[in-house]
Amino acid sequence: MNLSYENKKLIKIYYRLPLFIREWIGFLYSLKVQRRRFGGVFSTYLNDLIRNDELSLEERMAVQLNSLKETLVYAGKSTAFYRELFSEIGFDPQGVRSLDDIRVIPPLGREALRTQHDRLVSETFTGAKMSNHTSGTTGSAVELTISEEANQCHYACLYFHFGWVGFRRGEAFATFGGHPVAEMNRMEPPFWLHNRKENELMFSAHHLTPKTASSYVQALAEFNPKIIRGFPSMIYLIALHMMETGQRGVRPKGIFTYGETILERQREVIEPVFGCPVYSSYGNGERSGHLLQCEEGNFHIVTETGVVEVLRKDGEPAKPGEMGELVVTNLINRAMPTIRYKTGDSVIQGEGLCKCGRTSPLVKEIAGRNYDFVVLPDGRHIGRLGRFFGETLNIREAQLIQEKIEELQVNIVPRSGYTEKDGELLLAKIRSYLGDEIKIRFQIVEEIPRTPQGKFKFVVSKIPIQFHGSRTDEPL
Repeated sequence: MNLSYENKKLIKIYYRLPLFIREWIGFLYSLKVQRRRFGGVFSTYLNDLIRNDELSLEERMAVQLNSLKETLVYAGKSTAFYRELFSEIGFDPQGVRSLDDIRVIPPLGREALRTQHDRLVSETFTGAKMSNHTSGTTGSAVELTISEEANQCHYACLYFHFGWVGFRRGEAFATFGGHPVAEMNRMEPPFWLHNRKENELMFSAHHLTPKTASSYVQALAEFNPKIIRGFPSMIYLIALHMMETGQRGVRPKGIFTYGETILERQREVIEPVFGCPVYSSYGNGERSGHLLQCEEGNFHIVTETGVVEVLRKDGEPAKPGEMGELVVTNLINRAMPTIRYKTGDSVIQGEGLCKCGRTSPLVKEIAGRNYDFVVLPDGRHIGRLGRFFGETLNIREAQLIQEKIEELQVNIVPRSGYTEKDGELLLAKIRSYLGDEIKIRFQIVEEIPRTPQGKFKFVVSKIPIQFHGSRTDEPL
């Protein structure tokens, strides 16, 4: 059984099963995905990352340049899109002598990635591949084709990062993510599932309230994970509860956050409560770039997976300390190579080498990817709702507006093929995530307004965040 929200009949049956049977199903599911994540090149790639960590910056960049040339040659020969583009602009991949040489290639935007998907897919790739969907931060869906090898490289990057605190695969770790491990309307524990294959305790991010938080903390303490990973907003709520109730006893070696930009006030609560540093990271559904935060607070570019550029609005490279859009050339996905892909995420350009001693080039800060909450009438704070727009390809953009705790408005900018069935599918997905207590209404609009700074705000909420004794009018 696929642990997802997509098959409503199966997921209803799954929720009714006893816990030990659900854990056994989780074990079988882990066996299914193990090859895609940890088979093939996973171990080899992880060892390469560890070994390359000893290279000088010059040696590292020489390896990356060679990989870039191979990628450009491959893309020009194996895809209709780049074969035509390179011919049109007179670009010769064999003539590349530096990273700056690729700046003559026009950046690949999100809309082009969507409309040109078939022409971007390699005509010669024969390895195992998978389909993936991403909705970014605007609710605009894009279909992707990912090689299993690229997926294995992605997971090697994650475990390489975990290794910075001494973690090794097989040791206990806890995850706060979007796993559908308990029925949405259930308000009695357990709200977690033990994946015994990977020794992972998966916590639901959807059932955390002031009333249920103590059970989460108790389960964490009993499991005693070596690391905790997940959405920083969820881990922050747990830490906030522990701080205000005096609960302790959870002491991991490190906390690794993903999916959202961790805020400084979140870090200031999480680190002292858990007694360990917080490490953030960046990755995306395109598997087109990895940034790993070290103990000094800098983000290290994993040069083996992608060439990273930080571009200002005028298309010029950002200077150290300047903010720009993250643009990435994928070096690992031969099923669908993407060159100078505009991720839509904002970062601040780094400079020089890090005091931690690692020689990889730096990004100073990830400035985008803040996710606000929808607050349910029972006190739950639900984030990352953009995931449900990942497969609704007929929606150009979407925005959630909450002015009352019992009501949510979904504004939709449709594409030409949008029908009532798209709306029904989207409503069913949102319901599976938010339950039945909140009223949901759709509004078709021509455009989503931007802030005065030109930013897209996916969730617009006038509901103050309240958790235990704390209250804030700002997003967590």
